[in-house]
Amino acid sequence: MSEFFGSELAERRGRTLRLTERGSLLAKLSREFLQQLEDYDATCRGQHVDYTIGGGDSLIQWLVMPHIANVVDALPSIRLSTASLNTRDIIEKITDCRLDIGLVRKMAPIPGLSSASLGSMKYCLVVPRSLLAGHVAPTITRAFRELPMAMQVSSGEFTATLLSIAKNITPDFRAALSCQSLPQVLAAVKSRRFTAVLPELAAQELPENTYELLAGRELTPLNREICLVWNPRVMNVRPHANALLAECRNAFLIRS
Repeated sequence: MSEFFGSELAERRGRTLRLTERGSLLAKLSREFLQQLEDYDATCRGQHVDYTIGGGDSLIQWLVMPHIANVVDALPSIRLSTASLNTRDIIEKITDCRLDIGLVRKMAPIPGLSSASLGSMKYCLVVPRSLLAGHVAPTITRAFRELPMAMQVSSGEFTATLLSIAKNITPDFRAALSCQSLPQVLAAVKSRRFTAVLPELAAQELPENTYELLAGRELTPLNREICLVWNPRVMNVRPHANALLAECRNAFLIRS
């Protein structure tokens, strides 16, 4: 193909072969064209058109999945899949048209992409009443200092911010249980042996009258605005894409 186009499409770097800038552009053009052919073929055969929604694991579990049935029911001609991805991969895949819609925290505008706010994700400290031994609910400060806490430990912004909050409250803070994801943290809380800071959306899964949910200004730095992000080129060429976007904007709205 390099010979046909008269341009180097790939170059060797050490043991790997990487696309050049022109190679990347050709890959993008080819990907969009082949996707349109797949959509056309599915439409002609009366088959579902496939779309993928990407987001962090916690957003997929607590924001997308509880409302996914509304989207599916409204658009019977499509077939959905979800992908748990970090923010960088979501932006990269949407830019390259390898992902249709993403859910990310609000960021600076990215050339070529569009976004819409879904609202603010807020956090609370969840305390199993079994840890209180009949005493009244503690303050957030006391809970950080005195109760065993499960915490997501990663290199992401959320972990760094939460650790900063914890160490401002008690400099020698250490989590009693380290987890790789917030869904794992929620599972630990359900064992009733640990407290944890979780999204208010996740706390809705917990049975009533069994946990204390504590909110306060100490946790405000964790709040973050969540946005849908998409590539306008995808909306312009894929069937049902604009209808899917509209349904997602409504179904995944964070209602306080």
